Amino acid sequence: MLVILHHNFFQHGQFMGARVRQTLMAMIHRKSLRLHPAALTLTSPGQIANMISSDLQRFERWGPFSHVLWQAPLQAFLLSLLLVGQVRFI
Repeated sequence: MLVILHHNFFQHGQFMGARVRQTLMAMIHRKSLRLHPAALTLTSPGQIANMISSDLQRFERWGPFSHVLWQAPLQAFLLSLLLVGQVRFI
């Protein structure tokens, strides 16, 4: 059962990470089209390409593991309840 749930969360996280990356990529592209010509001299196309390729890749890698943010406190709480239950029986 745990394998099925973990796979489902991991797959959902991958889709979420890809959607976040695509949204941010579209926002960066839209912003780069609206830049003032004077600002274009300060920002090279290489910086924009680097922002899109490597920086946004982190969001895509973060997606599958985003469920840890709510799973870890829940697991710690449940394990502490189990530990308290075991200590009372000793």
